[in-house]
Amino acid sequence: MRISGITRHAAERFQTRSIPAQIFHLLEEYGDAERSHGCDVLFFSKAAKARIARDWGREFRHIERWMKVFAVVADSGAVVTVGHRTKRITRH
Repeated sequence: MRISGITRHAAERFQTRSIPAQIFHLLEEYGDAERSHGCDVLFFSKAAKARIARDWGREFRHIERWMKVFAVVADSGAVVTVGHRTKRITRH
């Protein structure tokens, strides 16, 4: 998935929800995408968390608390919003 930009709304959500840019970059690199309501939702699956833990080693414990972050990406490639998951992502 190619990210082309971040909407103003998403930039505000990054700030208000205290999500570091580094976590978003990890989400782009390691995260899985699931189609939902006409957009792609990027999130860290169990397999994605395992890949990060393998690649980051002991440093993973410093970012583990951010593993419930998600991002919604429009078909244009723009990040629409970001947040913290409180429910499971249903797969179709």
